[in-house]
Amino acid sequence: MALLSRNDPDASLSGYAAAVGGGAAGPLLALASSGDVVGVSTFSCDTTAYARIRVSSPFVSITRGADGSVFALTASGAAMRQPPPATGVWRDCGLLSSPCPFVAIGTTGSGDRLLALNACGEVFLGQPVSGAWALAGQIPDSTDRFVALGRDPSANVLALTRGGRLWRGTDGRDWRLVGELPPRYQPYAALTGGTGDAPALALSEAGDVLEGGAEPGAWTFCSRVPASMGEAFRGIGRDELGFGFVLTSSGQLWRNASASHDCHLWTLCARLPVARATGALDGARAPRLALTPNPVKARALVVLTLAAPGRAQLDLLDVSGRVVRGLLDAPCPSGVATVLWDGNGDQGRRPSPGTYFLRLRSGGIEITQRLQVLR
Repeated sequence: MALLSRNDPDASLSGYAAAVGGGAAGPLLALASSGDVVGVSTFSCDTTAYARIRVSSPFVSITRGADGSVFALTASGAAMRQPPPATGVWRDCGLLSSPCPFVAIGTTGSGDRLLALNACGEVFLGQPVSGAWALAGQIPDSTDRFVALGRDPSANVLALTRGGRLWRGTDGRDWRLVGELPPRYQPYAALTGGTGDAPALALSEAGDVLEGGAEPGAWTFCSRVPASMGEAFRGIGRDELGFGFVLTSSGQLWRNASASHDCHLWTLCARLPVARATGALDGARAPRLALTPNPVKARALVVLTLAAPGRAQLDLLDVSGRVVRGLLDAPCPSGVATVLWDGNGDQGRRPSPGTYFLRLRSGGIEITQRLQVLR
């Protein structure tokens, strides 16, 4: 699976940030820092604007899971999930905590779990459905800033630094340095892993494309994408046919024009719609949900923050998604509201100890909050 990531978490995030290749699960998707999502047809290069992800923090990365779900990550660590088929409904998939900005989201070698990488080299392992995240490991490189994740043909995870140092690990752990890309093309912006007979590709901020060899450290210059001077390159990937594509911050999508697995000839496939400024949310913000205390022993107070008036629905779910207790289903004003949960289910009995989720639906947006019920 191709993964493209934002190249500079310290700069002002704007324009398009990342893209992920298409396949049976859907078209190629381009993600703007503002949360705008655009689909691009592999064959016709036609574009379709999809629902915006309404989270105020700038987005940096997007990827697809093994089941076709799409995942997006912000610089501050907010993960969002869109289950298949693509319906435009994005759901909260957990919040990662780190003082270092996040740069990329991907999947493990088996594809059943998520990985998130921050600029400092911390790698987090996540569950796609529950949104539970935990620190998996630290890449032992304090010399440079990390910019991208990828996978090699053997399904090992790759991590790339801005200076071209390439690290390889297994499910976010056991990292070792496996090579360095040529220094003359740094700073690097993005990486896509190799699959089958398609080699891995790396992209510099200036649009230089490098191709990986049979050995992890064997990288050679392939070509420079002929975009206009001053374009900022954000990422690189492959579509389901093996053709490479490259994305710039202004929304230029370039596609390899020759045989698949080649990286020499590039043509402009599409000019994506102008991305809105980061944080511009059409006058609205995503609702927020908090719970205290958590874990819950008796009763708990749920605090809702609604950006706009409208109907709000709050439910308590078990891990299978079954509604255990309906807590709210009514019109609400904008602002802060509180709901007191007495600790019981709909039948008046206390739920069994374990993991549960609060789900809030408001204004076409759905968010969840994990909680633990104790004896």
